[in-house]
Amino acid sequence: SAYTLELETAVPDRIFLEEEFHRAEQKAAELESYLDELASRPRTILYLCDADGGVVFDLAVVRKLLRMQHRVIFAVKDGFFFYAPTLDDVEEDPVLREELKQDYIVRDAHLSKNQLLRHLREHRLLVISDGTRERLNLYRVSISFSRAWKEADLILAKGWRSADMLLGTSCEFTRDILCYWHDGADMHLALRRHAPGVKKLTEQDVAAHADGIIARMREARMNGRTVMFYSCIIGSIPGETQTAISLARTFVGDLRKRLDNVLIVNPAEHFVEGMDGDDLMFMWERVQRSGFIDVWRFQTFADIEESFRLMGRKVPPIWSGKDATFSTGCTQEMCIALDVQRQNREMQIIGPDPARFTRRGEYGVGKYFDATISRS
Repeated sequence: SAYTLELETAVPDRIFLEEEFHRAEQKAAELESYLDELASRPRTILYLCDADGGVVFDLAVVRKLLRMQHRVIFAVKDGFFFYAPTLDDVEEDPVLREELKQDYIVRDAHLSKNQLLRHLREHRLLVISDGTRERLNLYRVSISFSRAWKEADLILAKGWRSADMLLGTSCEFTRDILCYWHDGADMHLALRRHAPGVKKLTEQDVAAHADGIIARMREARMNGRTVMFYSCIIGSIPGETQTAISLARTFVGDLRKRLDNVLIVNPAEHFVEGMDGDDLMFMWERVQRSGFIDVWRFQTFADIEESFRLMGRKVPPIWSGKDATFSTGCTQEMCIALDVQRQNREMQIIGPDPARFTRRGEYGVGKYFDATISRS
C-alpha cells in the first residue's frame, strides 16, 4: 500500500519484498504495545487514502482490519483530485465496484450521529466522502466526515501528504492518529496520541446513561405517576451554560413543589462531563422515544423570567425574550416530540408554538452552536 509509486515502475522480486516486509516489521515493533492494545478489542477506524493511488492495496489493508473484527470507515474524495479515489470511482470503476460490491457507500454529506451509528451496526465497512476535492483540509470537510472522525477510535492515514498535515502541526487532536508512508528511501510508521484531556464516550456509555433514566420513568409510570420531560436552553447561548443549568434546576425544583405525583426529567440534572452536543442529542432521543413521556414541556420566556425571580436576580439583556425556540437542541426535540405525539396521541406538548421552531437546524459537530446559522 505504501509503495504505490515504486510499483508503477517495476514489479519487485520476492527477495526485495521479503526485505522490505522485514524492515516494515521492525518499524512496527516500536509500536508493539499500542498495536497489541488496538487488537485487543474491536475498534472503529477511519482510513484516509493517499493521492498516489494504490487504492486496491489500501482495501487489502482494510480487509485485514475487518478480519480482526474492527469496523472501518473508508474516506475518499468528493470529486476529482489527481490520483485520489472519489465517490464516483467506487461506483463506476469496474475494479473498485467489484471490490466494494458488498459494502455500503454513503452519499449523504449531513449524517446525524444516530444515522452513522446505525450504518456502522449494519455494515462493518462504510465508504464516505470527506466532502472536498483537495488535500486533507479539516476546516472544509463534510459533516459526515466530521462525525466519522468523532466516532472513530483511530485515524489510520496513508501517505506523506496526510503525515505532513496531521503530524507536522502543533495542533492537538481528539483521536489517535497512525500514519504510514514511504519516502523513496525508507518506510515510516508514526503514531500521534490524542490530546491528554480528551475523553471519548462510547455508544454503550451514552446508551447506558439513557437506559438508567428510562428505567426511572418506567418505574414512575408503574407507580401511577405522570412523567414530564422539560426541554430547555442549555448550551445555545455562548458563555451562559452554567446560568442555563441553574435556571433549569431552579424552575424544575419549584415545579416539583407545586405539582403532585409527577416525575420531571430535567436534562440539566443529567449533564455528564465529556458529553458534547452529539452525545447529548443521541442520549436524549433514546429517552424521548421510549414512550414513557406523558407531558413534554418546552421552556418559555415566562419560565426564564420566573427562574430569575426565584433566584433573586433581574433578567440580564442576553436572556431577555429567550425561550426554547432559541435552542438548537430544543428545535430538534420539538421535531421528535411531534413525531412521538403522532404515535402517542395522549402525550401533551406545552410551550411555544411548534411553528416558531424554524430558525435553527443542526448542531455543529461536537459543539453546542447551530451549524445552519454559522454557515449563513
